[in-house]
This record gives sequence, C-alpha cells and structure tokens, in this order.
Amino acid sequence: NKDQEITLINQAAFNLLTSIDPSFRLIENEVIDPRLYTIFFKECFTLQHKQTDQELLLNTTTLIATISPIMVHDTFNGSVITFRDQSEMSQLIHTLSGSQQYIDALRAQTHEFMNKTHVIMGLIEQKKYDLVQDYIQQISHDYQKEVGHVTDIIKSPAIAGFILGKINEAKEQNVNLTLDPSSFLPDLTIDDTVHHTIQILGNLLDNAIDATKEEIIKNVNLLIAYEMEGSILIIEVIDSGCGIQHTDVEKLFQKGFSTKGIGRGYGLHAIYRIVNEHGGLIDITNNDDIGATVYIELPLIE
Repeated sequence: NKDQEITLINQAAFNLLTSIDPSFRLIENEVIDPRLYTIFFKECFTLQHKQTDQELLLNTTTLIATISPIMVHDTFNGSVITFRDQSEMSQLIHTLSGSQQYIDALRAQTHEFMNKTHVIMGLIEQKKYDLVQDYIQQISHDYQKEVGHVTDIIKSPAIAGFILGKINEAKEQNVNLTLDPSSFLPDLTIDDTVHHTIQILGNLLDNAIDATKEEIIKNVNLLIAYEMEGSILIIEVIDSGCGIQHTDVEKLFQKGFSTKGIGRGYGLHAIYRIVNEHGGLIDITNNDDIGATVYIELPLIE
C-alpha cells in the first residue's frame, strides 16, 4: 500500500523471493524489505504509471515484472507487482521458437513431396508409365545428390534434416540456398546444442531469405563448421540481399527492433542472448558488392 506495507503476497511469489535471498522480510501488514521496495516499487511510487515486462535484477536472478499503480478515485493508493523468473520464460521462448523452426522446415518438405506426388499421379492417370519411371528415377537421382551432399558433411541428423527443409523452403521462394562444401559438423551430443543451433540457423536463414527474395540475384550461402580444438561451432550466412542500413546496425540486437513491422524483431535478440550466454562472438557486416554477412562463433558448453 502507500505506506510501503505488504497487504498481500501469494505463495509462489514468497517461494521465489526467499529462494533468491532467504533474508528478505516478507510479512503481510508489515513494511516491505527496503531492498525490494527500491527494485520493485520506488519508480512506480514516484511516477505513478504502469511498467510492463520490465527486466529487474535481484541479486543474480533476472525477473520479468509488470508493476501497476493502484488508483482509488484518482488517488494513488499503492502498487501491485506480478513477476516470474526470466529463465523460465527464456526456456519457454526457446522451446516455442525452436518448435516453429521445425514446423516451417517440415512444412516445406511436405509441400515439395506433395508436388512430386501430384506429378506422378497425373502421369499415371494419363497412362504414361514410361514417363513415370523416368520421372521417379530423375527425382531419386536429384534427392540422393542433394541429401547426400548435406548428410555427408552434417553428421547431426536433426540439423541435416533441418537444413534440407530450409533448402526446400528457399526454393519455394525462388531463393538459391546452398550449403558451403567446406562445411563440416560432427554429431553433436551436448545438451541443448542441437536445439540452439537450429534456433540460430532458422532465424539467420529466415532473415537471409527475406532479404533476397525480392532481389534480382537471390543467393544465400551457409557455412557451418566445428573447431575441434576449442569446441567452437562456427556459423556464417552470406546473402545477396539489400544489406543493412548503417543506422540500424547498432539496433539489430535490441528486443523488438525490426524493419519488418510490428510483432517482429525477436530473432536476432534471441540469437544474441544464446551467443552471449556461451561467451561467443557475433558479427554482422555489409558485403563489398551486395548483401550482408553474419558470422557467429559459439563455444559449446559441456
């Protein structure tokens, strides 16, 4: 309330705060611990306006919080806060984002498969069986050539399958996505590495495809490699798109910043967070001729 007394605290909030610091004073109808007042309520008490999705650092734990003033007949009467541990939200975001990348890749492969099936069915209905045989042999040859190239150098089945899905997805948009022949990736067994790799690849390739699909030259080149000695994953995406405005370079990793409209701008921020958590490196530059290059080094944490 306006006297800085706790009028209500639920069990979940009590458990989370005491797990962060057992010395916090959290007794209803008594003045709140001054450390919590300063972090949680001081600004709201001063400005008397709502704060949404704020990142608050409490000791070493980051909370995502919404703080709202309590107004009674236009008179400030205190404040209420709702919050949760950012690590829980980050895990949820990672899960949802990763799932979307899988869904997009599977959708592209399904669409490609259905197109070929329709051709075969059409030829059979016309009783052109020789052409059916020739067509099946041709797509089998193309499939083995394309799939073999990827699976020979990308030993992680999930990542190889994801890259193949993205190649098909790019084809649907008339973009030529190629895997650099010098790429190599062993089968990764470290927890979360495959998931993080797919999340990074998905966001980078989506951005590169978006940047090139309206251009005359529609090329995206992917290099993915693994430095054994330092256990470092290297990812490089080069596109022939429109490049990056110099005024936007410093804003690219800000949450919610996007040149694509409202509701976008979370992909690069998520990548930046993953790379930062691993103590890695991310660099985005414009190419000398056309397009841009994104280079990432991701140390893998055992």
